[in-house]
Amino acid sequence: MSSSEAVPPVAPAPDFLGATTQDAPLYLLPAGANLSSVQVNGSWKLSKSDSRRCTIIAGNRLETKRLRLLNIPLLASEHVIYICPKNDGRTASISNSTLNTEVFSGKTEIRACRSLLLTSGSIQLKRLPFMKTGPFAKGRKIPNIMFGIFEFRGLRIAGDVAIMSFQPPDEDKVQCMFYQTSEPARFVGPLTAVVIAAYVEVPKWAIPVTWSGNLPTLPAIQQEEYRKLMGSDGGFSSSMYAAALGYHVQHKIPIGRLQSAERKVSSIISGQQPPQPFSNQVQKFIDLQALAKDLAANDGMFDMLVLHGLWALAFNLVFRKLKLSNIEVTTKNATAFRDAVSRLILYNITLREVDFSFTNLKGLGDAIGKSWAMNAQPLISRIDFSNCNLTGRDLRGLLPGLARIWCGGTALAESIVFAGNPEIPTATWDLFFQTFVRPSILSFWPSNPPPPPNLAFLQQLDISDTQAVGP
Repeated sequence: MSSSEAVPPVAPAPDFLGATTQDAPLYLLPAGANLSSVQVNGSWKLSKSDSRRCTIIAGNRLETKRLRLLNIPLLASEHVIYICPKNDGRTASISNSTLNTEVFSGKTEIRACRSLLLTSGSIQLKRLPFMKTGPFAKGRKIPNIMFGIFEFRGLRIAGDVAIMSFQPPDEDKVQCMFYQTSEPARFVGPLTAVVIAAYVEVPKWAIPVTWSGNLPTLPAIQQEEYRKLMGSDGGFSSSMYAAALGYHVQHKIPIGRLQSAERKVSSIISGQQPPQPFSNQVQKFIDLQALAKDLAANDGMFDMLVLHGLWALAFNLVFRKLKLSNIEVTTKNATAFRDAVSRLILYNITLREVDFSFTNLKGLGDAIGKSWAMNAQPLISRIDFSNCNLTGRDLRGLLPGLARIWCGGTALAESIVFAGNPEIPTATWDLFFQTFVRPSILSFWPSNPPPPPNLAFLQQLDISDTQAVGP
């Protein structure tokens, strides 16, 4: 292996250090909910008694007991005054970046003391355990709010009011919650560190979170801390850990083996690497199914980790081979799986080999092919689509992507495996081979079609158990 390949490229440190401009983006781009136009009710005042209640929560308080029992570390906690609309008792909603202001018209809101809790993977706004009688009893029926860090969409500070938005899975609308505190900047610092650790490998334009407000100085992390978060796997471990931890918190599952933080994720990945007796190579291989299986506490968490792993690998610059075999794609998760795989294939420019063997990809060929066709610099040399339940339509959908990679591209085909896909008809196989003999038969080329691929390095072409040579 050449010296230039020994060390993968490292993403530069974010350019937000020392940002002081009001409403300046903080490592994040306005891709999430736009809160800058959300108006704060001028009648909201933080009384002196409320200000005294807005304090840091002691580590042994009852409201933090659940996290202690789960062995989940608490990074920040404080009492705040939660403001919620009476009509739904929970949150306001944002549609097309516009707040439904009717929910806060007049004096329709309820104000109640709440505990604001932060872990490496989740944010909670929790009802006080003693809220049964007394001045805050009117808010005792308001449910707790809890969401994972990857559902967090934005934070705006307006005076002593904080507006935090989040988007639950499988929901189009962004939810929005309001709270007041005497020191709104106090929670922003640790929250910044959590968000950066979760998105450390993702470019700013792809992060769906916005920050804005009247803070004198937006919080930042040092370059050395940023590089530490990147680690030897390009930040993949910290991202997977944040997703796993958020699931544990939301489903009240003891953290168990994940107590050693992202080091647990890193150690599993290190154990997956093939032996390298002659050189000290960086991590190149990732078996996503095996990793999710080792980390998951149940089937629901396994599915979530697979999807998040695909999402986190989209901009990763370390791994060279992805194995995602024997994954059951159901009707329920087919859309999410398709979107995650398509995003990975569209943006990743360092993967050389993908192994989808025994994963049901029926109906996904077109999405995968289009994503590869639009990839800026695909370097795939080995593909394994064996026993993926592909149809003729799927193979036709893959053709533009495969032609984009190997016909006049920067990659050379070394292994092509489509064995065990009997539903692909012979006529589609004829089109498959004609495409690589005469790429001009494809109509998607923007200008002159490229020459046929150089197959001098092709080591394997496996189309056994198919109709490639007739029924």
